[in-house]
Amino acid sequence: GTFEEVVGQSGDDGETDGSTTYQSEEDADADAEDRSNKYGGDPNDYVYVFAHNMMSPPEDSFACMYLRDVFGTYDVPLLTPNLAPDGDEFTVTSALNALDAAVKEAEVANPDKQIRLT
Repeated sequence: GTFEEVVGQSGDDGETDGSTTYQSEEDADADAEDRSNKYGGDPNDYVYVFAHNMMSPPEDSFACMYLRDVFGTYDVPLLTPNLAPDGDEFTVTSALNALDAAVKEAEVANPDKQIRLT
C-alpha cells in the first residue's frame, strides 16, 4: 500500500512539534468524503440547464463550450436553450419562457434527476 506522511505539524505560533503521522491507503479511503456531500452533490444526480448571457446564442459562449466538454466527459446532461432566438423580438419574458420550456423538457426527459441552472 501507500501512505501519506505529514511531518512537523505546526501550531498557531508557527513552531513545529516534530511529530510525524502516517495514514494508510485504507484509512485514507475510509476518510474520503462521499461525492454526494461534496461540492454541492454528485453532478450525475442532476440535469444542468445553461442560462447564457442572452446577447448571443449559447454556442458562441466560451462558458457553454467549456461546460459541454466537462459535463460531456462524465455523461452529465447539459441543455443549452437559446434564450435570444433569431428573428423574434427579444424581451425578458421571452427569455424566461424559453428557459421555462427547457426546464420542463429536462424534467420530462429525466424525471429521476433534479434540475440545476448554470
